[in-house]
Amino acid sequence: MNNNENNPAAIEEKKRKSISEFLNISTATAPAFIIAAIALIFSMASVAGVIVSNVNTSEPMQIEEVKTLEPIHQHTWIPNVKSVHHDPEIKTVEHEAVWENMVSYHTVCNECNTEIDGIANQHIADTGHSGFTTNVPISKPVLVSDAWTEDVVVTEAYDETITDGSVCAECGETKAFVSPSEVH
Repeated sequence: MNNNENNPAAIEEKKRKSISEFLNISTATAPAFIIAAIALIFSMASVAGVIVSNVNTSEPMQIEEVKTLEPIHQHTWIPNVKSVHHDPEIKTVEHEAVWENMVSYHTVCNECNTEIDGIANQHIADTGHSGFTTNVPISKPVLVSDAWTEDVVVTEAYDETITDGSVCAECGETKAFVSPSEVH
């Protein structure tokens, strides 16, 4: 028996020579070619949906089927916006009556200071008072306008567009809105 036949290095060299002779390539490039071929087999098996396992030089290859996995879904989030209506803010304001003092000229009894415009002689006869004075300036409050109530618009009505979470454009899943102040 030849001593080279049991030597592992010699066995490997013999395999390389037989493969290289079969493929008609040099023994120097044969290992690279074999590695490339194995990589190609693995990639084709991966594309075909199978896994190649237990690959080594002493055991045969075993191929197991792989269940097709669903592709991982990447959410495409779009803002979920809605319009919120705000009624006007109205304040009720109560206005008091407006009075002004106005000066007018009158005939006044000298004893009781009663205005006796147009009835001076009658007043003296009825009361026995002794006299009167004409063109006496008297200041009296005069109503300029009555009291009233009015509604004053403090803030006009408006519609506001707010973001109320997000929704995935692909699957419809929703997620709540997190305001920047809530993020720590």
